[in-house]
Amino acid sequence: MRAGHERGAFGLRPEEGNTGQDTDVVKVPLRQLLAHARPQAPALVVASLLSCVAAAVVLVQPLVVKKVFTDLSDSRPVTATVLVIVGLFLAEALLGSVHTAYCSTAWTPGRSTR
Repeated sequence: MRAGHERGAFGLRPEEGNTGQDTDVVKVPLRQLLAHARPQAPALVVASLLSCVAAAVVLVQPLVVKKVFTDLSDSRPVTATVLVIVGLFLAEALLGSVHTAYCSTAWTPGRSTR
């Protein structure tokens, strides 16, 4: 390539004043960016779903803990509710582990998601 015509990220010419190194910011049209993300779409969908389910589990936990305190104050048995809390904590840990493991393998450079 001729001097001054280096290519930056995604093979685009960097804006004037950029050196063409990987650390430079290059404006890329959204359409072109989505074209590069398309092969990763299944992994992105799975990771998003796992994140949403994990968030829902985390949001339910305080409600169940509140029920334990309510049941204790009303002298009702709390065994079943405590088991639900334990199940929620285990589900959160499992979802977090699966999410981390999936994300660390889904975006490994050179790995195809197909």
